[in-house]
Amino acid sequence: MSITAIDPVLELPATIPSPSEPACGEFSPVPEHLRISLSSRCGDTHVRVEGELDIAGAPALTSALARCVEQPGNITVDTAGLVFIDAAGIRPLADTQALCRRLGREFRLVSASAAVRRVVTLTGLAERLLDDTDT
Repeated sequence: MSITAIDPVLELPATIPSPSEPACGEFSPVPEHLRISLSSRCGDTHVRVEGELDIAGAPALTSALARCVEQPGNITVDTAGLVFIDAAGIRPLADTQALCRRLGREFRLVSASAAVRRVVTLTGLAERLLDDTDT
């Protein structure tokens, strides 16, 4: 997996801290089948996720989205490039959406691929996660 930060404020490390051991500073290996790109536009954060988002890549997305929540503004996640997603991949999206709602910020999942729309619909999260143009 590769993570690219276009905006220096959103710069991410080449590896992502393991969520199970954040205190010890260990980093988990990043799967090569996933790419996450971050950019800032007009004070909002735009996240592009491409490849395959599964249980191996979910911790990396969780870490990337946590960094986005630390920044001011709304968060938009573009999943047009995802060819596969499972329930573990949906979890970071749903958790971040719920956190943004509590913080009074907007979280939008846009350009959802067919794979994403299918899993989001099957999990009953379509109304919460999908942008109006994707439902």
